Amino acid sequence: MRWGFVLTPAEQCDNVVVVCGQVKFMLNDKTTLSDLLSLNLHKYEDEVKNIVDKAVKEMSMEKVLKELNTTWTAMEFQHIKHPRTGTTMLQTSEEVIETLEDNQVREENTGLECKRRKQ
Repeated sequence: MRWGFVLTPAEQCDNVVVVCGQVKFMLNDKTTLSDLLSLNLHKYEDEVKNIVDKAVKEMSMEKVLKELNTTWTAMEFQHIKHPRTGTTMLQTSEEVIETLEDNQVREENTGLECKRRKQ
């Protein structure tokens, strides 16, 4: 029986190790309801909630980073020569500047979430 319907997408991976005090458990496709009930996770509600919250935030950050990577991998820049020195420079368009500003805001917001989690 698969437990995908019980788990958030952040928790749905091949193997999840849950560590709550002394409880260590490998979650996989063969996990049964009896296995989960025997863990007595209700005794570790706060710890489990923290693990789930961290997993969800991590998944969100990974999604943002993948999107940023996709955006900037596909980005093409034009080169121009500085008229006086002849140094090669990148020529930017308004679209590149807007994308950069938008991505900086997204990255800063993601970073702030990390700092809040650590506090």
